[in-house]
Amino acid sequence: MIEKGRVTNELAVFMFSRVLYGLQQHGEHEMNQYMLLGLGLHIYQTLVKLNVCVNQVLTNIPNAPVEMIDKLKRCLEERKTSEKKLKDIFKKIVSPIIGVSLGEKFKREVKIENLPQMFRRRRKENDNSEDKINDISSLFRPQPK
Repeated sequence: MIEKGRVTNELAVFMFSRVLYGLQQHGEHEMNQYMLLGLGLHIYQTLVKLNVCVNQVLTNIPNAPVEMIDKLKRCLEERKTSEKKLKDIFKKIVSPIIGVSLGEKFKREVKIENLPQMFRRRRKENDNSEDKINDISSLFRPQPK
């Protein structure tokens, strides 16, 4: 379809948005995230060459950095940028929508404030009583009443 020029704007936006939706739903797993980022970047590269309006989809992502979208466009135009750098830029753009696991999503932040000491050191008291043990024979001596 792409080779024959039959890709409409609606179809392109649908394909690209479905990949982003997949990232939102299944991006918590590293392998899924890796594959979907690669697929999303490949679709974006292909559709931008055809002047299809997939940039609107990227700009509609909440909290997506606009300067990174511009940087991605510039890097694609230069064609000297490595694939890894392109993936990193694309990941930074779509990072607000990448899914996280349920354990991370509802994680409560734990704050540990300065707690009082559990055991307090007692001061050594000068005890002059006869209860002191000086040698082993004092253990068996009868105690005065």
